[in-house]
Amino acid sequence: MTRGSILSFSAVCLLGGVGYQLLAGSDASGAGPSGMLVALLAAAAIVCGIVAWLGGVVLALRAGSMVWLVVAALPLFPINSMVCAMFCPKSPPERRR
Repeated sequence: MTRGSILSFSAVCLLGGVGYQLLAGSDASGAGPSGMLVALLAAAAIVCGIVAWLGGVVLALRAGSMVWLVVAALPLFPINSMVCAMFCPKSPPERRR
């Protein structure tokens, strides 16, 4: 998992979620989108959101910071994953002896 892939999965999750809400909220006059397209957008948003969330947790574990792990583990995906990908340190801090 890299920062770029986490941001990409988060973006796809957000776009899929917005598309799902737009298509699912259209009027039911019969001229709306097919159920298959709505289901596909919902599935893409859920899968990409889960991958982004797990990627944020992995990134926080690699950084070795408990604060970033708590931020990544919050159930606000994909927002918390995006925050971890942008601001989480790349490696654990050096320890003093």
